[in-house]
Amino acid sequence: MTLRELIHKCPYKRTFNALYRHYYYGNEKEVIQSADLGYLNVYKELEQLPPNPSPKWEMHVLKKVDKDYDDIIDVRLHEIKEGESYGCDLTLWSEIIDCEVKKLTDISDIECLAHILYEITFYGFSEAKIKEVKDEMSELVKRIDNGEEKLIPFKPEDLL
Repeated sequence: MTLRELIHKCPYKRTFNALYRHYYYGNEKEVIQSADLGYLNVYKELEQLPPNPSPKWEMHVLKKVDKDYDDIIDVRLHEIKEGESYGCDLTLWSEIIDCEVKKLTDISDIECLAHILYEITFYGFSEAKIKEVKDEMSELVKRIDNGEEKLIPFKPEDLL
C-alpha cells in the first residue's frame, strides 16, 4: 500500500487520536489544538498532491528496541537498490506520496500513518516549510565545506 492509499484508508480523526496518544498526551490544550489543526492541514495537502510513483524508494515502519526507553516506532526511507535507509523528515512530501509503505512491525494502519505523519512533519506542517528548512541546511553544509562556518568539537562526556 502506498502512503497515498494509507491516507485515503485511514480516517483523519482516528489518525490524530493515535498521534495524540503517542506524541501529545499530557500537553497543554493549546498545543494539542494547534497540532490537530496542523495535522489536518497536512492531511489535506497530502491528499491533493499529484501522482508521483517512486519505484526507487520504500517507506519502512519498524519497531526499535531501546533498553533505556520504551520501544519506539521508527520511520525510514529505504532505497531499494542500494539497501540503505535514511530519515525522511527532510524529504519533500511530493517525492514520497506514492512510495510503498512496508510495516515491519505489528501495528494497525492508523498507528502506522500516525508515526509517518509525525516523522514527516518534524520540521513543519507544510511541504513549503520542509523545503525551506532543507534549503537552509543545504546552504549551511556549503558554508561549512567552504570554510565559512566552523564546527564546534563535541564529546558526550562534556555533558556529564
